[in-house]
Amino acid sequence: MNLPGVPLAQLLFFWGSVQNGFNMFAHNPVDYARSVREPALILHGEADTRATPEQARRFADALGANARLILYAGVPHMAIVEARPDEWRRDAAHFLEKLHGAAR
Repeated sequence: MNLPGVPLAQLLFFWGSVQNGFNMFAHNPVDYARSVREPALILHGEADTRATPEQARRFADALGANARLILYAGVPHMAIVEARPDEWRRDAAHFLEKLHGAAR
């Protein structure tokens, strides 16, 4: 959104909590990831300072053996498809091909 992360991210979370009637600050994606049983592909930038690579690793670890984490060197907090479209296509296609092959 091209806005400074602090304090705007916290304000957005606060306002989202008010609008939706629950505390968005209390949610931890890693806790939810432990119950996921489906294959998951996580594409993440190594230079992301808002959602760090370590956070992505913890999330992938919580997803378990069906998770595939790919870190992209030099990519900040942005969509991988925009930062590295060719690598995104390759990695997504490879993940889907493996799933399709496993389903046979």
